[in-house]
Amino acid sequence: MLKNKLEIIIPTYNRQHLLAQTLTQLLDDKSPIKDINILVLDNNSSDNTPNYIEKIKKTHSNISYIRNHYNLGIGGNIARALEYASKEYVWLLGDDDIIFLDAWPEVEKAIQKGEKVICAANYNLQNGEEKSIPALLLQMSFVSCNIVHTSLFTNTEMANIVNNIYTLFPHIPPIITYINNGYIPYLLQKPLVTNGMKQTTDTSYIRGYDNTELYLKQRSMSWIVGWANVIAQISNKKLQQQCMARSIIAIHGSWGEFNRCIFSWYISKGNFLPALEVTRVLPFWRKIFLWISVSIYQQKENNAWYIFFFGIKTKIWVSHK
Repeated sequence: MLKNKLEIIIPTYNRQHLLAQTLTQLLDDKSPIKDINILVLDNNSSDNTPNYIEKIKKTHSNISYIRNHYNLGIGGNIARALEYASKEYVWLLGDDDIIFLDAWPEVEKAIQKGEKVICAANYNLQNGEEKSIPALLLQMSFVSCNIVHTSLFTNTEMANIVNNIYTLFPHIPPIITYINNGYIPYLLQKPLVTNGMKQTTDTSYIRGYDNTELYLKQRSMSWIVGWANVIAQISNKKLQQQCMARSIIAIHGSWGEFNRCIFSWYISKGNFLPALEVTRVLPFWRKIFLWISVSIYQQKENNAWYIFFFGIKTKIWVSHK
């Protein structure tokens, strides 16, 4: 029975009303997964989440609940969820995402076939990208998209998961290892889930914290920098660069806008490390183009010319008008 092979874990924080909508859909009498074990992993919510879960547990024995002693952040809660996974397959499901249960029969078939990594969403994919690693991996940055065989969670991968808490992508390292070993994730023909997030992703890095007390690396983190750190683990350099290029166009729309953002978010503020982390996964000519663009932006802002070589800034001309 699939019930014995798969569990659903829902990380949550202060979204009791959204969590209730998700659980109502999963536990509906007509739901094909109403009897599957569901663990709600509460990141120390201050709303009514604990009371709500205790109430629903009385009528649904397949619901379990763990409340963290502290808010570990989204990345920390995802990592803890993966550590708690105890069945053959785990599906991490967001508390605010939209589910299409008519796709569930294909999930069952994929699991019966022994697929190790199942891509359960497709909103980032274009026609002809069904087997494209850069497109699939970008799609799987969305946590709820991933149904994963827990045999991929080795000691090494769990260390990689924990070490990527700060990137907000701790769920990705096992998938990258899977890809590095020559495999392609299985894509469902119909999406099982889509992103229902009501906030920008970058705000997730500081949600629930006093931003003034966070370390600079955390409070200045952005989606594209976190993603660059994860993508850097792809062993094939050409594929690594293709994945990064696909993501930059999807997130920023153009290379010019990406360059502008890197300058305004980081370099103009003297915070070079994030820019360098992004730079290392770009082709050489893209690196040159980025630093030329940065020099132009700096000249326009300060009326002075600078040259940037991998984060080293040298002033070469100043205009006094």
